[in-house]
Amino acid sequence: MNQNAEIEESLRICRELQKYMNKEETPEPTPAPSLSEDEIALRKAIEASNKEIELAKTQEVPLVEEEAAKEPVEVPPKEDISDGDSLMNMLVEEEPVKSEGLSEEAPEGQDEENKVEKVKSEVKSEKKLNKKKAKQKKQEKELELVETYNESHSFARGLISIIFCALVALGLSILITKFVAHHTSVEGRSMESSLNNGDQLIVENVSYWFADPKRFDVVIFPYNHSQVNYVKRVIGLPGETVQIDNGKVYIDSKVLETDTYCKEEIEDAGIAEEPIHLGEDEYFVLGDNRNGSTDSRSEDVGLITRDEIEGKAWLRFYPFSDFSIIK
Repeated sequence: MNQNAEIEESLRICRELQKYMNKEETPEPTPAPSLSEDEIALRKAIEASNKEIELAKTQEVPLVEEEAAKEPVEVPPKEDISDGDSLMNMLVEEEPVKSEGLSEEAPEGQDEENKVEKVKSEVKSEKKLNKKKAKQKKQEKELELVETYNESHSFARGLISIIFCALVALGLSILITKFVAHHTSVEGRSMESSLNNGDQLIVENVSYWFADPKRFDVVIFPYNHSQVNYVKRVIGLPGETVQIDNGKVYIDSKVLETDTYCKEEIEDAGIAEEPIHLGEDEYFVLGDNRNGSTDSRSEDVGLITRDEIEGKAWLRFYPFSDFSIIK
């Protein structure tokens, strides 16, 4: 019975609250102001409560007892509900809660955006890292291939390198000896005291690319077109007349006073006993040891042409004690 009394009391309070709400709406003919979401929700809750109470009254006692077994509905005191200011205060108190809820949703959205950006950046960095790794793997593969090729062809490559270097050296030596310089040695005493037997000489060819041999140059030429080279000094030049008389050399009927390489009289004039006129490319050569040399005075040697001269003796590099430029 007490439960039925409580239910009736709740119905009475709800009716009074409904009347209060109707009184607020009817006096003014003007259109009712738009209710807030909180007010609408409160009104719907009241209507739903009224329906439940009416439904409970029509049901049997067991149903009432079953409803009573549930938690009792807390109904505010009459004086609090009937007070319009208190109701408005309740509505106002509920509003900040919802506004706070809305304010809490904004950071959650920002967090979502931050998470998305973070994931994107992680994906980009992962792609870059994968590309870098792929590039490194490709380079490592290429290096492995090169190393494998080098290991498998090391002997062949070494042999090819040796052959190539030998061919290059041979080609350079031929070019250098033919057009730049080459080595020769002095055999015999025909050039004493300027050059001695066994002296090692560097013969250069560059000088005679741009100029013809000069008087007193020490030149190298093949003996009678053989492989044996002679080392002699130029005495007569093309176009001159050479003669040896009374142990002295005459050029165009004048004694060669500038010949300081021989201080003794020439004992054998040979074919130069009579005047010899030199052609346009002919040279008369003598050894510094005039009485111990086979040179242009001999018919076996004779006059030397320009084409036969291989080069000019430039440097004596051995023996080291006689290292000197040849004059």
